[in-house]
Amino acid sequence: MATESKDPSTFTFHHADLGPMTGVITPSNVVQFRAVPYATIPARFKQSVLAETLAGKYDFTKHG
Repeated sequence: MATESKDPSTFTFHHADLGPMTGVITPSNVVQFRAVPYATIPARFKQSVLAETLAGKYDFTKHG
């Protein structure tokens, strides 16, 4: 399920497992989710570990 936020330049997508995710609507009407934590790296030269949660982060409107 997805809903538009009160701020017209953002959009909130309600993911079934991860919860609400707020992204930015670009001028070309594309929603961008920025700085989404897809995985973590436990140590240098180690295999990355996929993230299973968003660790309480739901605002993906800013880089980095």
